[in-house]
Amino acid sequence: MKKLCCLVLCLFVFWTALCSPATAYAGQDDGIVDSCIDSFLTHKGYSSIEEMLGSTRSGADLDVAFCLRRYKDGLDFSELEKGIDPSNFSAQTKEKQLFYKKAFGGNVVGDPVAARVGLIGKVFALHLLKNGIPIEGVTKEEIVEGILSARFKDGGWALTGQIADVDVTAMCLQALCGECEDSVMTEGINLLSSRQRADGAFISYGTVNCESCAQVIILLSALGIDAATDSRFVKENSLMDALLSFRTEKGVFTHERGNERSIDGPTAQAISALVAYDLYKKGGGAFYSLPEYNYGHSSVVISPEKAANKLPINAWVAVGLAGATVLICGVLLLAKKGGWKEVVVVLLVGCGLSLFIGLSTFQTVDEYYSTTLKEEGPMVVTLVIRKDRVDPENPVIFNGEVGIREGGNVMDAVLVATRKERLQLSYVTGYIGSIDNLAEFDYGNESGWMFAVNGVFSERSVSEKYLSAGDRVVFLYSLDMGKDVAEYLEEVDEE
Repeated sequence: MKKLCCLVLCLFVFWTALCSPATAYAGQDDGIVDSCIDSFLTHKGYSSIEEMLGSTRSGADLDVAFCLRRYKDGLDFSELEKGIDPSNFSAQTKEKQLFYKKAFGGNVVGDPVAARVGLIGKVFALHLLKNGIPIEGVTKEEIVEGILSARFKDGGWALTGQIADVDVTAMCLQALCGECEDSVMTEGINLLSSRQRADGAFISYGTVNCESCAQVIILLSALGIDAATDSRFVKENSLMDALLSFRTEKGVFTHERGNERSIDGPTAQAISALVAYDLYKKGGGAFYSLPEYNYGHSSVVISPEKAANKLPINAWVAVGLAGATVLICGVLLLAKKGGWKEVVVVLLVGCGLSLFIGLSTFQTVDEYYSTTLKEEGPMVVTLVIRKDRVDPENPVIFNGEVGIREGGNVMDAVLVATRKERLQLSYVTGYIGSIDNLAEFDYGNESGWMFAVNGVFSERSVSEKYLSAGDRVVFLYSLDMGKDVAEYLEEVDEE
């Protein structure tokens, strides 16, 4: 009887190792969207949805308001719509504000200049056009061609550099749904699947983050692909599991697990993903499809058979170790070289090692920074990154020359510098959130990174500010929207 029990345990160990790498998301809690919205409202200090919608808002509040537009009926967005003035936003983000204004009931037309500025401008210009909102002198075909012309050979996109970024790729594909060849969508899905980590999440600019998970879920939901069960996006955990792993005990989401310094943006994007998934499950159309125009899904749902889904190497090692454990136990029992106690010890050790290896993610330093790896180019600029206001005794994070591509921008310089020094970097759509684990809002609502080029603070984003050889770029961490670091900028420029 004891031998039979030991053999059963052996088989259980082997089965556990074989199946654990493909654990799937068990299913969405029906109330999770409402719960996350309530948590966001509490975090922001609102007593109700109506209070949030009752006056001028911006940023994450607008993102969550649009989620409510797609999730709930009977809400009044009129005050919110009146408060949106697209002229206050940069060309890169103006089309998104116009889209929101239209979604909240306003009468708008697209901006033909903004529609042609950068990838994100083109993405939301295409969302406008697909929803029947005109842009004078601009056609869908022109915008689609503009987005496709920026596509890399591997099927992805990025705002800067030559390595496809998960977030930007997902956003471009969201807009292209139904407007391009199916092969473009297939290659993009394959790329995103290959970039997914064993824990179900993604790395963007050196950071395992919530927003990348959210953007891919929004894309998959628009394509009719289940982010919780599709084999291409279920590794050790599903993509949905990975998204929820960024949720805190307070019900909000963080940019990085265990680091609650950045909450508003990640929570808004996570709620967007959950609403998009809810729309997919209920057949409610794509997330950026306004109900009155509902452009729906792409022409073809990209099936799992079109992409290879291989287990990571550590999963095979775990399976092999489990098999070896079973073999050893069988030999011990058949040869009568050990009693049941010895067999149980071998089983426990083998089981522990199998699970540890199977559930772990092993990466080299270069692999971890794979999305920030960027070769230095021929144009040399000087980059200084300092934190005088928070660490006057040790203010310098980086100070040196970096080589970037001809006609490169500030983001190129930051990517090269962080690669050289192995510095943490968090970056989303043209905006730097944190450097060396010093993030916006760490020291209050007015704190964050400011940068200047040749002694002048820039009003452009890091991706829009282009450089010339010999330029001097200075990043300073401010506690008061840049008002408290001007003296440091002067000191740095005098060095």
